[in-house]
Amino acid sequence: MTRMRYLLNGVIALALLLLSQNLLAQREAEWFSGRITLDDDKVIEGEVQYNFVDDIVKIKGSEGERLLTAIKVKTFTILVDSVELMYYSLPNNLTGPNMVFYKVVFENSIGAILFRHLSEVKEYNTAFGFNVQGTAGFVPFVHRNTKVNRVVSIANKNGIFPILEKRVQNTIGYDYMKSKSNFGRSVNNEAESKEVSKYKKYFDLNIDKIFGSKGSDVQSLLKQEKMSIKSIDSWFSILNYLEEKNQ
Repeated sequence: MTRMRYLLNGVIALALLLLSQNLLAQREAEWFSGRITLDDDKVIEGEVQYNFVDDIVKIKGSEGERLLTAIKVKTFTILVDSVELMYYSLPNNLTGPNMVFYKVVFENSIGAILFRHLSEVKEYNTAFGFNVQGTAGFVPFVHRNTKVNRVVSIANKNGIFPILEKRVQNTIGYDYMKSKSNFGRSVNNEAESKEVSKYKKYFDLNIDKIFGSKGSDVQSLLKQEKMSIKSIDSWFSILNYLEEKNQ
């Protein structure tokens, strides 16, 4: 077995991953052709919209428009420029047992690599001072800072475990005079932000919990092939390696 085989499969998966990211980078609020499988296995087809901020999916079909949370859904798919993106409804691995949506970016018989985007919005009132021709005053506006982090998790028969996190958007905006119109600027974007192994200590302590009896095999692979768990394609390679070893 060579590292090249696992990396090749990882590169293919990474290419599909980057494609799906670019397709939805600015299009989370759009409607796409798709289908939803409900918790009772009923399938609904139509136009689907996913709001990752509120973690809610909407569908417009033959039965009208419905708004659904993850507790009512098993899976849903959307078709974006001929690429089908799959989402699972699974327990939240960060804050508790409540159900949330995860985007599937890689999957084989051993497990899956999942994405969640977490949004944090902070607002505070402020004012802009001015002095025009001897007339002084203040113009009120609302300062808004929106941060979006992408959390990468691995899911298998043992559970769902966070492995990586990165900031993918940090936007500063303002609501002027409390109007609906606002303007803002993006401080950084997906391409400029590096992956952060926020959960490295967690992984080191829980490798046997994540992989069970295969934990030592994963440690050997990482050491032998000098693979970094900070790289998402390494995780694709790990799952490919374990699947082939299991055959």
